[in-house]
Amino acid sequence: MCAALPAAAEQTVTPEMTTPIKLSNTDINRVVCTNGEMADAIFSKEKGLKVSIQGKNAFVKYLIQVTGGAEQLVRKPTELFFVCDSQVYSLVASPEPGPSQTVYLSSGARNRAEKNMAMMGAMPTEEKALFLIQAAYKDELSDSLNVTRKQERVKASPEKGSPEEEKQLWEEVDITLSRTVRAEGVGLVLKEYVVTARKNVELREINFLRKEFGEEFAAVMVDPLKLKEKEKGRLFIVERVGRQ
Repeated sequence: MCAALPAAAEQTVTPEMTTPIKLSNTDINRVVCTNGEMADAIFSKEKGLKVSIQGKNAFVKYLIQVTGGAEQLVRKPTELFFVCDSQVYSLVASPEPGPSQTVYLSSGARNRAEKNMAMMGAMPTEEKALFLIQAAYKDELSDSLNVTRKQERVKASPEKGSPEEEKQLWEEVDITLSRTVRAEGVGLVLKEYVVTARKNVELREINFLRKEFGEEFAAVMVDPLKLKEKEKGRLFIVERVGRQ
């Protein structure tokens, strides 16, 4: 019994270790070299798959096997090695029924940190934080940033002794974490939230300087500040992490 793969699935791997992934055994899968050209792919042809390389992409297709006159899908795990940006990525793919999968070959933490330092290292912390917010707002994040997408509801409750206006605010909005962006090497993490208004509401950045959203705040941005009932806004919070 095989679990069906989720639609439009994306997986990211790094070169530091052998990584298990899931691929469709019915559709064409895509492997992307995010930092340069795809130089080579090494695999066992007798395992029943075909790989073609075009630029920074490799396309992986499992072939229908015929055993005793009957057609069968490939189900056994297969080893795949990709050479991307002068680094070797070792993958163990589990073929399962489902839609096409996309796998991103990302540079390791050390390379990401070096690129982030080259991109933001000379900036003061406040400028780095604003740089990250602008990149996330425009959805123009560098591939050196580590992005995690996770839908997670945030429950904020008023603190003891809070003004009535603030108590009412948390009853008027729903807040969901949508993605986390880690800027390795520069000591910052950006979290993006979706704010949904239950009724007309006016927000201020200071409302979100709370323990539910972080501790060492570097920057906060809300867009827009005024939301109508059922309207959605975006909240960006940048935190300092580790030593800078």
